[in-house]
Amino acid sequence: MIHVAHRQESMGPSTVNRAPDWRTPSIPATVLWTVLLIGCRRELPTFPEVYDYDAGPTFLDLGDAVVRPVEHVFSFQNPSATSTAQLALEYRSCGCANCVIRNATVAPGASAEIALAFDLRLQREDRGEHVIIATKLAEFPRFTLRLAAQGYPHIAMQSGRIVDVVVSPGESAVVKASFLAYDADPGDAEPLFVDCEGSGCVLEKADQGPVQVRGNVRRTEVQCVFRVSCPKADDADFGVGEFTGVVHVRHGERRLDQEIHWHATRYVRATPSQLFLQGGHDGTDQAVVHVDADLPFSLKTVKCDDNFVEVDTDLGVTSVRHQLRVRLKPRPANALGDSCALEISIDHPQQPVCKVPVYVVW
Repeated sequence: MIHVAHRQESMGPSTVNRAPDWRTPSIPATVLWTVLLIGCRRELPTFPEVYDYDAGPTFLDLGDAVVRPVEHVFSFQNPSATSTAQLALEYRSCGCANCVIRNATVAPGASAEIALAFDLRLQREDRGEHVIIATKLAEFPRFTLRLAAQGYPHIAMQSGRIVDVVVSPGESAVVKASFLAYDADPGDAEPLFVDCEGSGCVLEKADQGPVQVRGNVRRTEVQCVFRVSCPKADDADFGVGEFTGVVHVRHGERRLDQEIHWHATRYVRATPSQLFLQGGHDGTDQAVVHVDADLPFSLKTVKCDDNFVEVDTDLGVTSVRHQLRVRLKPRPANALGDSCALEISIDHPQQPVCKVPVYVVW
């Protein structure tokens, strides 16, 4: 029988027991591995020797850069009394899984180490990778090593629309976001404290969610509602106002600073938003499209992605409304389609292009 022992690297994560998935209180091991390995390129082959190691919860901080490595070293002992094993990596579940075989040539009864590692990103995730090692032993030609870990950011934003918020000048918008904190200590829970700073950014509500403890991992949540606003703008400020606020989230000694970005804009509207034209031999059908906004702007170019529509308008004129006169040309003999799109280029920093679909019945 092949003997594979486990040795935990000093760089490894917490030795706390595995924390169950938050959405499922109890998951059988077979089901868990099915879930963990779903992202692999191929299904895990079935071999008689499979060795698992669960590194347990790993808690991540912003100071960990982008990722934190999880590594475990397996010890392989050659069970053969006469044959030398030649260890080689035959398969790995993902190119990001790093496998290093130390002393690939293993004499009868001797041992070798195999290090398996991968990175956990700064987010909540359950991760598992596996490798298949070939031995060139007749009685045990290969075996599988599997490594699992669960990543928990100490503080993170769970969800919310907190960047690139669009607010009309003189108005305000609501921004919702939830923040989470994960702890290894299931003792007394500390609440999450949230505040914000920045002109035009106000924290309207912060509701502490239920504290959940599963296994040895505790999760604390706070659900926040912010209101961001833009001052009124004159014509010179059209579409260029950009604003930033900072949300400060504290949990014990740890802190997360999350920026909120919003900007003033006036969407340019095309009416009608799509055209339906009746084409004949002479291509006589025509229509008018109005492009407008609340503040003055100008059209730079107007073009069509097919050759049976022509457009007449005034370019470079600043106005709150522009008129496009769209007319069908006679149908080209080589026309392949019955639809196209008008692409209108606009001097607007947030919406530089406006498209109007055109459908033609010949």
